[in-house]
Amino acid sequence: MAGANPLALARDQKVVPQSDLKILDPIWTAAFLTRNHGYAIYDTPFGMDAQGKVHPQMVERYTSSADGRT
Repeated sequence: MAGANPLALARDQKVVPQSDLKILDPIWTAAFLTRNHGYAIYDTPFGMDAQGKVHPQMVERYTSSADGRT
């Protein structure tokens, strides 16, 4: 498949979850499927990069206290 268009290949892929998504509220259940669904459709205020460093995603600006706890 040398030279194949990666977008065309990705379009043909399918995701098969391990079970049905029955509960959409991640607070109500600890199911990984619900958590993964939440991460797929909702964004978070902060996210981590590949090195594990936290960066703002949904916030325009933020401040932290002198002791770094707030």
